[in-house]
Amino acid sequence: MKTGLLAVVALLLPAFCACGQDDGVFRVYPLNGGDEIVQILRDVAGPEARIVPDPQSRRLMVYAGTNAHARIASVLLEADQPRKNIRIDVVFVETAQDTAAGAGVGGSGHVVITPSGAGGTVKITPRFYNRATGVDSTSVQTLMVQSGGEGRLEVGSEIPHVEWLTDYGARHGLLSAETSWRRVGAFLRVRATVVGDGSAVRLELTPEMSGLTDAGDQSVRFSGVSTEMTVRNGSTVDIGGFEQNRDFYSRFLVGFDRGGTARKLSIRVTPRILDN
Repeated sequence: MKTGLLAVVALLLPAFCACGQDDGVFRVYPLNGGDEIVQILRDVAGPEARIVPDPQSRRLMVYAGTNAHARIASVLLEADQPRKNIRIDVVFVETAQDTAAGAGVGGSGHVVITPSGAGGTVKITPRFYNRATGVDSTSVQTLMVQSGGEGRLEVGSEIPHVEWLTDYGARHGLLSAETSWRRVGAFLRVRATVVGDGSAVRLELTPEMSGLTDAGDQSVRFSGVSTEMTVRNGSTVDIGGFEQNRDFYSRFLVGFDRGGTARKLSIRVTPRILDN
């Protein structure tokens, strides 16, 4: 392994030395990541630095100035820290609108009974009614993710407005307008990241339709209507309103229960950063 690394250094040394830095220093760092961390280091080090990864030996060869080396070391140190775990408690509040309708009759007046029979007057009044009562119920889901990771919440196993949402996805190039769903559910993808000094969590929520079509399993993420927010550790935020993209969410966050009763969802989220 060491011989292979020296051979790579020998081949690349002329390119390193040609970078034109008078205070250039060559160093080798452990590589604990992929292309993403390499690109971050290149951005941090600046255009004058020469950074070459060697995936086989899991090493990163860098020819750069001392200041650039300091920035690279700082980034690698931070990246090597274990990521915090985040528990996300999610409460779904379902408001069902139960409508009852019917008709009946009411009467008023008097009846007089005499030895010869009964007589009197009775006024018959038809009565119609249509009553709507709100019924609330709650359910709880819990996600456990590492900072920067994501989990999935089930919003509903059925989608009443599947045709409208399919058309929306087709208009935005996410799926074919001819997509025929045999079974489809609604989900929210939740990405959670610890920010700042660890006192807050940034949440990104992305709606998703997932199910079975005539062509097989399919999932569609509506990234264009994702919602981001920053929540203090342990605080609860109500995200049921979704002020932005209300037209979309008014159809996505709704469903039917088994009895056919319409229900509307609001969502309360509480992220908690856990000690590793």
